[in-house]
Amino acid sequence: MDQSINQSKNIKVVKRHPAIKSFQRHWQLYILMILPVLYFIIFKYVPMLGAVIAFKDYNVVQLY
Repeated sequence: MDQSINQSKNIKVVKRHPAIKSFQRHWQLYILMILPVLYFIIFKYVPMLGAVIAFKDYNVVQLY
């Protein structure tokens, strides 16, 4: 009788990556972080592309 109980309890445990485990545990914090991260990407890093273009040697007559 004990062997049948032990055989039925042989459940394969899948170990997950620590990042996935952390996301599952703290998913509310990651949702809260989305807006501030998007703010910094849109309003702080995207305008830097314009600053890079401003210091390039650009000539309208010569295309490339």
